[in-house]
Amino acid sequence: APRRLMIMFQACGVDVIRFWPKGSPGKLSNEALAGTGLVPLQGATEKLLVMRGMHGSPRGHKRDVGTNDHCLGTNSRLTATRMTAGLAEGISVDQFVAKQINPDKRPAIVSGVSRGGQRDSLHISFNGPRQPASVATNPWKIYEDFMGLAVADPAVVARITQRRESVLDVVRSQFQTLQASPKLGQKDREKLDLHFTGIRDVENKVAASCRLDSEPEAALKAVNPQLLGSASTYEAYSKLHIDVLTLALACGHTNVATLMFGSGAHTHTLSFLKQTLEHHLISHRVVSFTSGSPLVGADLMLHEIDKWHAKQFRYIMDRLNAYADVDGTILDNSAVLWVNELSEGKAHHYRDLPFVMAGSAGGYFKQGEFLNLSKLANPLSLGNRDAEETAPHNKLLTTLCNAMGCKAPNGGPITNFGTFGLPGEYEEIKASRPV
Repeated sequence: APRRLMIMFQACGVDVIRFWPKGSPGKLSNEALAGTGLVPLQGATEKLLVMRGMHGSPRGHKRDVGTNDHCLGTNSRLTATRMTAGLAEGISVDQFVAKQINPDKRPAIVSGVSRGGQRDSLHISFNGPRQPASVATNPWKIYEDFMGLAVADPAVVARITQRRESVLDVVRSQFQTLQASPKLGQKDREKLDLHFTGIRDVENKVAASCRLDSEPEAALKAVNPQLLGSASTYEAYSKLHIDVLTLALACGHTNVATLMFGSGAHTHTLSFLKQTLEHHLISHRVVSFTSGSPLVGADLMLHEIDKWHAKQFRYIMDRLNAYADVDGTILDNSAVLWVNELSEGKAHHYRDLPFVMAGSAGGYFKQGEFLNLSKLANPLSLGNRDAEETAPHNKLLTTLCNAMGCKAPNGGPITNFGTFGLPGEYEEIKASRPV
C-alpha cells in the first residue's frame, strides 16, 4: 500500500498546563488524556504517538533568526529553514514528499479553513525557497478539481463520470469476443464470468467510496465563498475540508495533504466556542494589545480551543480509519501529524512544541506511546540550553521523509531535512522493526 502524509496546523500555541497527557512518559492510556487538551482522542490511543520536548529549528526568541516568533514558527515548521522577506528559504516536507511519492509528482494539496493572521505567517507549505504553495480555502473547489467536475461542458462531465464508473465497459467487447471463442471450454467460461463479476464488485465499492455521499456533496456545493473563514461557517466548513482531503488521500488523487486552521498569530474569533476575542489575543492572555489588560480565564479559553482542534484531529483519524486499504486501513498506512507554530503563545515559546501523530505509516512509527524526546524533565524550562539542543524538530521531518520512502539524490535515505537542527532520525519514535 502507498504511504500517505497529512499535516494539520493549529496556530498560537496551546494551554501548556492542560495540553499534555498526565503522568510520566510511557504507554498512552485513556486515563492519561482525561481532563487534558487531548481528551477527544480517548478511545484512539493505540493509534497515537504523542511527542514532547522538541524545540523549533531554527530557534525563536531571535536566537537563530531575528524575526517575529509567530512568523518564524509558521514558516519553519515544515521547512526547518530561516525566512527572508517573510518567506521560508526552503521546500516544506509535505511538498518534498509529494514530489517523490505523488502520482505524476503533483504538489501536495494545501487547504486552509481561514487565512487570518500576520502578513508574514500566511504560509506553512513551500514548493521551494520563497515559493509558497497556494492555499485553497474553498473545499468545494478542491473536490470539484479532483473529481473532474470543474469542466464547463456537461457532455464532458458525463463522459468523465461514465469512465470513472466502469473501466470494464471499455473492454466489454473484447471480453465478449473471448467468451464466444470456440477454443474456450465451459469451465474457463465460468472462471471468466466469476472474474468479471468479482472485478465489477470491486469497481462498485471503489466508485461508492471515491465519491462523497449526497448529503456532504450537497453541503460542498452550497459553500458560500463570501463566508469562508467566518465564525458562522468555521466549524461546518472545517468538517468539509477534512471530508475532501481524506477522500483525496483514500482515492489516490494525492498521497500528501496539509490543512491549516488559520495562520500564525491567528486573528479569527472562534465564536462557536462562545469566545468574543480573537485567538491571538487569547493566546497572549490580554483584552487588547493596546491596553495590555489581563484577560481573565484566558487559559481555560485556550484549553477549549485545544480540545476543539483535537476533535478535528480525531475526525481526520476516524475518516481515514473508515477506508479499507491493502493491509489494514488508510490510517494504518499514513502518518497524520498535528503541529503548531509555538508551544506557549504568551511567551512565544519555541521549546517543547506540541506534536501529535496518528498512524504508523505502514509500521514505521511506534503507536500508543507518550514520549519525551528532550533530556529535560521539564522541556519548557529555560535552565539548560545545552539540553535543548538535543531535540530539534527538523529530525522529525527527516524521519517523516524516510517513513514515506523518500530517497536522497544518491539513492540512500534522507539524512538531514532543512538547514537548521541536527542530522539523523529520531530512533525513539520508530517501531522496533520499521517497514
